[in-house]
Amino acid sequence: MGKLLPLDHTEANVPPTSHAVSDAVRHYREPRGLTRDELTYVLHHSGYDLDVDDLRGIEDRLTVATVDDPTAIAYALEISPQTC
Repeated sequence: MGKLLPLDHTEANVPPTSHAVSDAVRHYREPRGLTRDELTYVLHHSGYDLDVDDLRGIEDRLTVATVDDPTAIAYALEISPQTC
């Protein structure tokens, strides 16, 4: 759960759905004043195993988000999973 698939660290190799997740996570995390460390802390205490490096990879479009990542992140941000 929450394990990401590393790529060759170029945005060009991340599919469009991961780009959308990246944009949504940053869009909803930053206005709440949450750091990546704080969001991963909430995720960890919600039972989802996503570390700060995984989150950085998602937000920076360097890692493919799994199917479960947007739902877990949306839950942690207290938003609808449909927005992530």
